[in-house]
Amino acid sequence: MRWIRFGPINIQPSEVAKFCMLIYISGYCVRRLEEISSTSGFLRPLFVLTLFASLILIQPDYGSTAILCLIVMVLLFFAGISFYQFLILITLFLILGAIAIFLEPYRLIRLLSFIDPFEDIQDSGWQLAQSLISLGQGGWFGLGLGNSIQKNLFLPEAHTDFIFAILVEELGIIGGVCLILIYVFLLISIFKVSFESFNKIRPFQGYLCFGIGFLISLQVILNIGVNIGLLPTKGLTLPFISYGGTSLLVMMSLIAIVVRINNENKFYK
Repeated sequence: MRWIRFGPINIQPSEVAKFCMLIYISGYCVRRLEEISSTSGFLRPLFVLTLFASLILIQPDYGSTAILCLIVMVLLFFAGISFYQFLILITLFLILGAIAIFLEPYRLIRLLSFIDPFEDIQDSGWQLAQSLISLGQGGWFGLGLGNSIQKNLFLPEAHTDFIFAILVEELGIIGGVCLILIYVFLLISIFKVSFESFNKIRPFQGYLCFGIGFLISLQVILNIGVNIGLLPTKGLTLPFISYGGTSLLVMMSLIAIVVRINNENKFYK
């Protein structure tokens, strides 16, 4: 199960885990900055990551686990672990990812089907093929808001994982490019707040904003990459757009934190 039910409300723990891990790693990088390159300082956050990742893998949710691992790896590298330690993390990540793929045949089939989804359009290539058809039908200016054809029983998960394809079908390539530009503007603003925090000797806020920017950019790149056929199909939401209450609440909370940090920075010289 990927959701915990509280009465009428379903909560997705993996989204909350991303939020918690960002705060923990940001705080750890500040408190243990002097030790972070040592063996003990390097392994301690990995133990916490292993605990979180193991719980998410039980669900199972390999996409969220991969994102959680990448967040920790990038933040630790940004905080100052050695290149050798970073290389160990990358190698371990790739090995475990390869094992996860080959343990279940359907994952390997999904990985290979994105190369030519139309070869097996009635089975493993169906979802990606329908996504590409959506993109093609949209053209430059789209079919009009609400006029998508593919979302009506053709494209599975059209409201979550493949929402970008539907947006392009309805708003066209121009609409898709405008959405990407909005994301670029948002991410530049977040990273600007991060570096401003470092300049004002507020490292925790700097690491946290950097992690938030990296998380949003990673999910945007992966989701759009899947939708346009550059990456294998994986269930990841498009931040602020895809249907999903937990994801939306977490993302809005992260943006609220960035806004708060930006306001506080104005009072620091």
